[in-house]
Amino acid sequence: MNIKIDESVKWEQDGEIVEIKIADVLVAKKYGLNKVYIKRLDNDKSEINEYYDLKGRLIYSYARKSGKVVCYDNAKIHDFIVDDLISIKYCEKHKRFVVQVGVKRTNSRIIVLNNVGDSLYEVKAPMHYTFYSLSENDNEIEIICQGDEEMADKFGRNDWRFSIDVLTGKLIKQSLAY
Repeated sequence: MNIKIDESVKWEQDGEIVEIKIADVLVAKKYGLNKVYIKRLDNDKSEINEYYDLKGRLIYSYARKSGKVVCYDNAKIHDFIVDDLISIKYCEKHKRFVVQVGVKRTNSRIIVLNNVGDSLYEVKAPMHYTFYSLSENDNEIEIICQGDEEMADKFGRNDWRFSIDVLTGKLIKQSLAY
């Protein structure tokens, strides 16, 4: 996918040009299987992270500095504040956010919210691990965890990817994180 940035962000989808008129774009790229990620500056020069579907419809956005999250669901706009926001990912299928919160990454927590910002539950880190970051792999939300010395393999690697079941909070160990 070729994405062009000028006074707008443009790409081609199904033979048609999709254009989002937006200023102060820092980054625009394809994200995962079916999204476009745009990082831009707002009026006070804070970074806004936006995720669009390939037809140019905004799915969700967030501003880490302010903690403001906006979710677009069936033409309804839901916005809410997440205190101490580090990172956030959205599961469209189940309309849930997986959110990493905390003052520092090393002692962060993972909470799951519905699409209007209500807290559903907290995810506990696996024993001997701490949460490090959120990522996506083929539209599945994953949590990168750092293990202590007990969890290191024979090469000293101790960072692992865990997938999360957003309905239950269950973590499933997947693979080493690089």
